[in-house]
Amino acid sequence: AGWMLMLLLCISISAFAQSPKKVTGRVMDAQGELLIGVNVTEAADPSNGVVTDINGTYTITLKGNKPSLKFSYIGFKD
Repeated sequence: AGWMLMLLLCISISAFAQSPKKVTGRVMDAQGELLIGVNVTEAADPSNGVVTDINGTYTITLKGNKPSLKFSYIGFKD
């Protein structure tokens, strides 16, 4: 019975570690101007992306184990 509990605990931890994470943020330039239309993608999965809205905000659900974001915008260097 003890090994069964340990197995269930490991499965729960594994499922929790791989659950999607929702990130919300706001993008602005050095002068504090909100940027509309910035592409925000998950670095490991460029097909997972969103675009900032009229308020410069975005919400993206990240799927990777060690997610990081990539931002791209016309007129700005990577």
